[in-house]
Parts: sequence; structure tokens; C-alpha cells
Amino acid sequence: MAMAVPFYLLFLGAFRLLSGDGIRALILGAGLSVGYLIYEWMHYSAHHRPARTKIGKYLKRYHLIHHFKDSDNYFGVSSPFWDIVFGTKPSYDPKRETMILPIASRGKAVERFA
Repeated sequence: MAMAVPFYLLFLGAFRLLSGDGIRALILGAGLSVGYLIYEWMHYSAHHRPARTKIGKYLKRYHLIHHFKDSDNYFGVSSPFWDIVFGTKPSYDPKRETMILPIASRGKAVERFA
């Protein structure tokens, strides 16, 4: 948190210079902050909360492939969209994407799914 405030102020200053208006800079900064908080919440949930919906299970499995099977790809936490854009989602490989992954939380496996 101590480092987040200086970075936020730095970006807010850059937004102010680029937009020429303090209100627009605050709106842009607030929108990016909310988006980042949603991303962090989803990342935390992928690691520490059980997925209950089909979409949640898909995203959790997708992200955990990145951590436990292929750390050079599958960076998506909220969706595979940016992996497609940046080319970090390999072509579909059923063996890789249906592999059973142990999900570790606080040192013990809490869930397994295919």
C-alpha cells in the first residue's frame, strides 16, 4: 500500500498533463483504480476461494494452468482476451487444459478439478 499511493499520484499527474483537466484525470484515475481492484479481487479469488459457477471454474482452471503447468502462457485472470491479443494463449491443447491441477492454499490442497 505504501508504494501504491506514490504510483497513483504519479499516474494522476500524468493523466492531468495528458487530459488538460483535473476532473477528467480524477475520473480516469478512479476508473483505472476500480478496474485494478476488480482484477486483484479476481486474482485473489482464483487462488483462495472455491469457484461456484461454470465461468468461475473455467477462469480458475485457466489461471492455475499458468501457475502450475505453463508459466510462459495463460496469464488471464479475468478472461483469456488479453492472452489472445498478446499471443500468450497457445492453440487449444486438451491434454494441457484438462489436466487435474492441485490447488494449494496455505500449504494444503483444498480442491481438485479437471
